[in-house]
Amino acid sequence: MRSMHGSTAAPIAGALMVGILTASQARVVGSFHEFTQNDPEFVLVNYAVGLAVLSLIILSRSSLRRAVSSLPRLLRTGQLRWYQCLGGVLGSWLVVSSSLCVPKLGLSLFVVALISGLIIAGVVVDALGLGPAGRKPPSVPRVLGAFIALTAVGLEVAPELLTSGFSATTPVYSLLAFSAGCGVAVQQAINGRVARATGEPLASGWLNFAIGAIALALVTLLLAVTQVTPLEPVQNMPWWAITPGFMGAAFVSLAAWSVGAIGVLRLGLLSVAGQILTAFAFDLVNPMVGIAMDQRTAISCALALLAAYVSSRVPAKQVTHLA
Repeated sequence: MRSMHGSTAAPIAGALMVGILTASQARVVGSFHEFTQNDPEFVLVNYAVGLAVLSLIILSRSSLRRAVSSLPRLLRTGQLRWYQCLGGVLGSWLVVSSSLCVPKLGLSLFVVALISGLIIAGVVVDALGLGPAGRKPPSVPRVLGAFIALTAVGLEVAPELLTSGFSATTPVYSLLAFSAGCGVAVQQAINGRVARATGEPLASGWLNFAIGAIALALVTLLLAVTQVTPLEPVQNMPWWAITPGFMGAAFVSLAAWSVGAIGVLRLGLLSVAGQILTAFAFDLVNPMVGIAMDQRTAISCALALLAAYVSSRVPAKQVTHLA
């Protein structure tokens, strides 16, 4: 059996950090309604912050500038396909779907549908070889790991699901949330392709934010024109309200770097583990109203980590064959 070694230890730590940053970002984003009812507009501000941060970093280093400027050449020569540059569009879809689905589904059901899409699509994306790690067939350990992760998520949100009401539109919005999770899996795979082609994960992160900001700006304008969510000034915004932009820049770049070594499924499972552990830590320090930490949450944390471990138990001969 394969054991964790130097070449994968750092990407595994990076994948856990992706989950930690994602949960931290979600904690801040959860308070957006204090400042505006237009979530896409507020997130667009943070996309602009993330893009500005990555742009400054890239401008400060010649190697990063060369990596970004190589993108047109990589597209012309076929080393990158045009669709592999659209990861930011899928990130924008995650933002839009959350603003549409959470009010209709509630946070718990949205999270279950989203992570279900992420994990199931992770198995498919790896099997198709869309990511830079190449084809990874859906072996028994990988499928079992995915099942354990879904069990961990379901266990964590079970009380909220049992007390929430369901309506005729629940299946539709659940499918939208599921599709957003699938989009995240594809986004991680193609961002990893860009990172591999340019040799710089930060270049992939910059492209993701640039495309995502354009897509999100178009969506925000469309929602305003159709009067779904009118444009409104963001008032009384504290300094910490822009931190999701910094965290997003960090975890998108980390994911683009990690996915090349561990694949989309393991990245997803490890990030889920990081999210549950971080939410657990947040609620121990500063519990949210109506949320109590109990043995169920601790078991969910343990199951999430077990899922990531089980999925990594691939026979060495299979790894050699896939390489």
